[in-house]
Amino acid sequence: MKILFVAHSTDYSGANRSLFDLIIRFKQSNEVYLLTNSNTGALIDLCNQYQIKVIVSSYSWRYAVSGDNILQTFCRYFLFWAKYHLRTINKHCIEYIRSLDLNYIYTNTSVIDVGAYLSQILGVPHVWHIREFGKEDFNFRPVCSSKKVEEYYNNAKVIFCVSKSLMRFYKSKFPQADFVSVYNGFNISDLSCVPSEHRRWNILIAGQVNRMKGQDQAISAVCRLIDKGYNIRLYIAGDIEDRSIINEIDSLHSKYIFTLGRVEDMKSLRKSMDLALVCSRSEAFGRVTIESMLSHLPVIGANAGGTTELIDNNMTGLLYHSGNVDDLARCIELLINDSDLYASIVSNAYNFAKKFTIDRTFNEIYTYLD
Repeated sequence: MKILFVAHSTDYSGANRSLFDLIIRFKQSNEVYLLTNSNTGALIDLCNQYQIKVIVSSYSWRYAVSGDNILQTFCRYFLFWAKYHLRTINKHCIEYIRSLDLNYIYTNTSVIDVGAYLSQILGVPHVWHIREFGKEDFNFRPVCSSKKVEEYYNNAKVIFCVSKSLMRFYKSKFPQADFVSVYNGFNISDLSCVPSEHRRWNILIAGQVNRMKGQDQAISAVCRLIDKGYNIRLYIAGDIEDRSIINEIDSLHSKYIFTLGRVEDMKSLRKSMDLALVCSRSEAFGRVTIESMLSHLPVIGANAGGTTELIDNNMTGLLYHSGNVDDLARCIELLINDSDLYASIVSNAYNFAKKFTIDRTFNEIYTYLD
């Protein structure tokens, strides 16, 4: 098969990590190309390293990203709206893609619709791989018409969703579209590691920093435990979208809470951690959940979205009531004080997580495309 994969960015975020792993697996027996909107970035470097043909053209997101306040949100919305409606993929690029004689155009996330547009004008079947709720997990706001989105989804050959929760969410909005649930896959050996021994409790929360991802809950819970006398530290890894969350850390607790920004080598960071938190109000799947399990870190997650499909309470992790800081603090305290429960969860979670192989994901997807 000849497949054109379409990326929403050229960084090496979670969505693009999943995309690249899939591209490498497809490349073993298929002809693959990648369409991006930039010729620089970590994803481009990897494609060059693995000799994956990259096509670059101008296109923008169909979502706007909210800001820290109303004014910033309005300005961002106008900027994203303008980019979406003024940037169009050029005719030369379209004709080049036409010449490839593709079997599929494969869009990696819901935030871009250029793949659906190309599908319509070229008559090539379109596959969508959705990895986010949108507003519910990233506070995205659409800059295109809902009618156009519905048309694109209904015309897609198949729409893969990374969890059953995500599939139910989209199916309720677009009942005519063909949705299939396929969990993310991982290169297990690349992620597995055993943490070092520590003298204090190091707690990690990873992901884009905004209130939908729940770093504010993690900060509040850790501060309460510090006030109770626990010797713990919280490490926040990820791009900071909402700086007001970080600004709320008071001077009394600031020496216990560290903001790391984007961390490229998460495996090394996890080796120095003891516990991971997933506090998202609507986690689509939870790539960081599986990565933490493979790193032998117990995970405490909010009982919402795809997290409930990965954490069996008291077996493969602990679930707390989403938004309830007291319950989150209770779960952290429980793992600190119960070494048997800690060890049991670490073992069970690792055995569970190592089933999420990239080969399994590839085989499920290939079955539909073939």
